[in-house]
Amino acid sequence: MSRLAVATWNAEGMFVVGTRTRRGSPDDAIAVVKELDADIITIPEFGRYQQLMPEHRQALTKLGYSCTEIPYEQEDLAPEVSLVVLSRLAIRSSKVHRLGGMRNYLELRCLDKGSAELRIIAVHLDDRSEQLRLKQIVDVEHIVMTVSVVPTLVMGDLNAMDKSSNFARVARSRIAKTIIRLIPHHQLKGMALRVNEMAIGTTIQHFLNATNLHNLDPGIKRTISAKQYGVEWAPKMKLAKIDWIFGTDHFNVEDYQVWRDVGSDHRPVRATLCY
Repeated sequence: MSRLAVATWNAEGMFVVGTRTRRGSPDDAIAVVKELDADIITIPEFGRYQQLMPEHRQALTKLGYSCTEIPYEQEDLAPEVSLVVLSRLAIRSSKVHRLGGMRNYLELRCLDKGSAELRIIAVHLDDRSEQLRLKQIVDVEHIVMTVSVVPTLVMGDLNAMDKSSNFARVARSRIAKTIIRLIPHHQLKGMALRVNEMAIGTTIQHFLNATNLHNLDPGIKRTISAKQYGVEWAPKMKLAKIDWIFGTDHFNVEDYQVWRDVGSDHRPVRATLCY
C-alpha cells in the first residue's frame, strides 16, 4: 500500500506582492507550503510564477517542488493570477484543457515513489453563476472518464457547494435572498449573490453522478470566509465548503484537514491518502 499527501489552496495571489490579498506576504505563502508538507499542492490564484522573487523560487526548490503553471487565459479575468501545481513527484506529462471554452485547467500524469502512475486534474471553476459552472464541469467529466484505470484526483476551487450541507440550505433560502436584497455594501452584496448561486449545489451533484469519483471529505468541512480583498474587516469564521478533493475508488482517506486562516479567504485543505 502507498501513501500520498495532497493539498489544495486558493492563495488569493499571496505568492506575488501586490497581486491580490493584503493579509499575507510571499514569505507567509512559502511558510504555508512548508507547513502543508504535501506531495502535490494545487494552487488556484497563485500569482504568476515568473514574478516570484528569486529567494521564493529557491525556497520552493529547497522544499523539493517543481512548478507547473498555466495562465487562465480568460478575457475578463485578471492576467496576474495563474493556476499552479507544486509537485514533489516526477511529472511524466502535462496537458492544458479548456473549461467551457472560457478558461484553462490542468491535467498531470505523475509517478509516485513506487513508480506507479497517478493522474492529477487541477481545476478552478468560475465563481459567477451555477450555469457557467455546469457548462465547465461537463468538460472536466469528459477528461476524467477518458481514463478509468489510472488512480485519479480532481482538486481545486470549484466555487460550488454540496446542496445537502446546512450552510447551502440556508444560503439558498428565501430568507437569505431577502437579506441579500437589503445589503447596502456593493461588494458584500455581490459576494452574497455569488454564494447564493454556489449553494444551489447542482455542479457537485452533476460531477459525482457523471464520474467514477467520490468526495474524499465526507464531513464536508468548511473552507472559505468572507474575509477577502476589499473586505478585510469581515469575520474570518468559516462559512462554506467550495474547495474539494475528489478521487477514484483507488483512494482511502487516512486524514483530512482544513487549515486555519492563513491570509487568503480560502483555507488550505490537506488529505493523506492510501491506495
